[in-house]
Amino acid sequence: MSETLKGIDLELAKYEQALQNLKDDLIAKIRDLPDNPKIHRVKESPHCFVMRSKDLGECWSAEYHDFKYQYEVIIEMIEKKNIKQLKTLFEKILSEGRAYYESSNGRNEHKFHPEVVEMLRRL
Repeated sequence: MSETLKGIDLELAKYEQALQNLKDDLIAKIRDLPDNPKIHRVKESPHCFVMRSKDLGECWSAEYHDFKYQYEVIIEMIEKKNIKQLKTLFEKILSEGRAYYESSNGRNEHKFHPEVVEMLRRL
């Protein structure tokens, strides 16, 4: 019986590793997505950028226009979820352009730029 349990444990470990590999591949693909073509990053400080005010649209939030930041938010959400929850996360982002996450301040909402949502849709 103990050999059978060891065999089951080994198989479960293989599946868990395969699922983790899928998650890692997804994260790598998201990190490789392109930046917002309407911004110009400051070389000395990659978290700073400039863009024309006419490209801001109705949302003037820097985080909204910083695609690399938005990708990192998505990656953070992916890392906190199990593989079954990822489908729900992506359905929410793709259908509503937003997702909810837990933080020290409680439940928060993150709204994604439509171009970020489209990039995710193409993955």
